[in-house]
Amino acid sequence: MQIKESMYIRSGILILLLMLTTGICYADFVNVEIIGQFSGDVLTVTVADNYAYAGVGQDLVILDINDVSNPSETGRVTTPSEVYAIAIADDYAFIANGDEGITIADISNPASPIILGNFDTDGFARDIAVSGNYTYVADVSGLVIVDVSVPSSPSLVGTYDTTGFANCVTVSDNYAYVADDGKGIFDGSNGLVIIDISNPASPTLVSIYDNAYTYASAISGNYAYLATSEGLVILNISDLSLPIMESSYTTSGDSNGIAVSDNLAYLADGNGLVIFDVSTPSSPKYIGSYDGTYAYAVDVAGDYVYVADSINGLLVVKIIDSSAPGSDDNSTGNETDKPPVISGIGDKSVRVNELLTFRVSAIDDEGDVIVYSAQGLPEGATIDENTGIFRWTPDTEGSYVVTFLAESNGQIDSETITIVVLPSTVPSSEPQISNLSAENISSSSVTLTWTNSPDVAFVELHRNDIFIENISASVSTYTDQGLVNDTSYTYSLLPYLSSGTKGNITSITLTTSSSSNNENTDIGEGGSTGSSSSSGTKTSSSGGGGAGAGSTEDFSNIELKEVDSKYLGLNANVSYKFTKEGNPIQSVSFYSLKNSGEITTTIEVLHNRSKLVSTDPEGLVYKYVNIWVGKSGFATESNIKEAHVQFKLNSSWLEQIGVNPSGVRLQRYNGAVWEILPTQLMGNNTNYFIFEAQTPGFSPFAITADKRFEAPVNSTDIPLQSAKSGFQTDIVPTDINSGQTQPEKSNLWVTLLAVLVIGLLIVGYIYMKKK
Repeated sequence: MQIKESMYIRSGILILLLMLTTGICYADFVNVEIIGQFSGDVLTVTVADNYAYAGVGQDLVILDINDVSNPSETGRVTTPSEVYAIAIADDYAFIANGDEGITIADISNPASPIILGNFDTDGFARDIAVSGNYTYVADVSGLVIVDVSVPSSPSLVGTYDTTGFANCVTVSDNYAYVADDGKGIFDGSNGLVIIDISNPASPTLVSIYDNAYTYASAISGNYAYLATSEGLVILNISDLSLPIMESSYTTSGDSNGIAVSDNLAYLADGNGLVIFDVSTPSSPKYIGSYDGTYAYAVDVAGDYVYVADSINGLLVVKIIDSSAPGSDDNSTGNETDKPPVISGIGDKSVRVNELLTFRVSAIDDEGDVIVYSAQGLPEGATIDENTGIFRWTPDTEGSYVVTFLAESNGQIDSETITIVVLPSTVPSSEPQISNLSAENISSSSVTLTWTNSPDVAFVELHRNDIFIENISASVSTYTDQGLVNDTSYTYSLLPYLSSGTKGNITSITLTTSSSSNNENTDIGEGGSTGSSSSSGTKTSSSGGGGAGAGSTEDFSNIELKEVDSKYLGLNANVSYKFTKEGNPIQSVSFYSLKNSGEITTTIEVLHNRSKLVSTDPEGLVYKYVNIWVGKSGFATESNIKEAHVQFKLNSSWLEQIGVNPSGVRLQRYNGAVWEILPTQLMGNNTNYFIFEAQTPGFSPFAITADKRFEAPVNSTDIPLQSAKSGFQTDIVPTDINSGQTQPEKSNLWVTLLAVLVIGLLIVGYIYMKKK
């Protein structure tokens, strides 16, 4: 249980002195009020002067925030790739642009931003900071330093390999602080890497704090504040050569971003915005939150907090200090301890198979630690004893009476409510897309336009069956850039309801113009449309944020991409299913140890070996695949256990190479070498053999067959039907750890051995008889 330090009431003079020396003193709780909003799938936000700069898909959007209650779009420009982070300096916006490295935009005229230059880093640019004539890029593989003194022509200056996935970079004085999660998919982690950048051409390591999977960091004074996979971690960096953990606070969400201002730390995580009083870094205190859907990033400017929320868009939040009811500044602290007071919860209603979540909040006059619990919880419902967050997805209609308790120092307050579970809502019609067409087709780009039916929540966009991104219903246009001239592309759009129900796929095939004719056209050559119905599990983008990891694989190497999202509860078996044609992975399953919220699993089927891998696996390769579960750093033994991957392999391939099914292995690259995983044959049907492998983590994989198995394969050799998955299974696999079968023993040797044994028995008998 997270321990909060008790707050004692001091005399009026002492309070005044503390306010003068440390700034604002905050009450035990604050009110969080949303006063403004800008809709869209906002991944990042940075505030400078009177403007907020938001990353919405591939667009840099500039918002006028003079009226914080109504942020209004001033200008917008489309960048080469998704906008992951933005740094502002003078009249320029420096953008971490994912696969495309960094992009620089002229924002001197906010109404008409212009792309000036681009520098394609070797990795995947996830964050960026600017200082003087240099930008510092968290580029997955490490720190990349780029000279931007001439914004239209940026150039590489220096690099430093941090070993792990560099997620975020903060620059203070002559040091870069790189939030690094140790590749997450592999063993080990780096946490925070501190690098001396006094000579940008030759950055050098100062120290490493290596005990956290870190996604973002903020520096304030002698402390580094980290957003980690577990929540908030505060490091004492007064001695840069030896960072030491000062304190930590575990949150229920997956942390993504952090900002620190006026003794408050703002943590953007999977549950929204969580606020801590860090005036005493050794004892951070939770003081309030906004329970949103999924917060990616946060920035603070003046009295306002700006939150990038994946569903609600950009939120402008105001923090209002509120004293606890009944508190008395003249109190001597000798009165009888009083129970905490629960803020009114009220009755709730929810539909079957929909998530109900809310926070039980209580205030204690003396500032004592409050522990939350409940009586009569329905099956599957949970309440966090530290934060009071209640979560439940009911599967049965009815009324449920629950009593919520708040306890401090043995004193208890309670409130009993009724939760009514209503029948699930069946939509009267499926979401639809109409009027899909194209315009401005050039040799390297096309622009799609369409119309969404009123009930569409978002649209899943694919190019040539490869997932690109999810597009909010408020947007009905998309520009695809970086295409090859005189090449046909098929775009498929799949609409979803907010409940996750799929509509019909609508497709269009377009051909880019030849390089010799770059004039834009209004209709794609050979353009055609068609549609097909589809239904099943809701899928979502794997890029960015904490639900899923942003891929670093080269786009040209991805043959097919498929994603699935599940809500991960405490102590529950979870199985992700994959059905797309051409995907050999059928399911990914494991046991969830925590309430982690919605987590996305992504399968990338590759043409060739992953760029993250330096060697080839042993044996003959059937397919290379990447498997990512959540963000890097999520799939660890503290969050999940007993992970399995089920995959299929075409029987004709085994016949062609003359290998027995018992020689099939799933291999995983662990960051240094390929490791052969325990692989079991589950059965077969007419066309495929089905296998399951146990894995210690998720990363690049290879489905292989052992060359030493030479017996030809015939699928009819396995006649019996398995009870599991409806596949045939009467082959008993050989020892999966040996990597080879035992050679057949010659009958001659058996005969000789038998003669030898009989001879020894006869000799022994004669000897005993003589005695």
